[in-house]
Amino acid sequence: MSVSPDIQTLCQNKNHVAPTIDSEREEFRKYLESSGLLDVLTRIMEDLYEKDSRPTDPLSFLSNALGAVNFNGREITALQDELQTLREIIKNLEEENSFLREKLQKISSD
Repeated sequence: MSVSPDIQTLCQNKNHVAPTIDSEREEFRKYLESSGLLDVLTRIMEDLYEKDSRPTDPLSFLSNALGAVNFNGREITALQDELQTLREIIKNLEEENSFLREKLQKISSD
């Protein structure tokens, strides 16, 4: 039985294609990890696993759990806004501190 040239070529080039696919998968996995999605999904799946009575609709459970994550996202946004405001306050206080130190140094040198 002879193997068609296309299949033969594909088998020979298999080693050249696999590293590309593996690197793309690894890059995507790193993307999911850095975004925090894997942690969230893992936590939700652990919660589902640990439930004494499993929900009849696991997809609905997942959807509701992800909705709770969105609420946390709003809290995170509010905290980021507060952080930005506090950074501006710190910057203003540092400038005032620097000004007052210079003024004190001038008075001390006179």
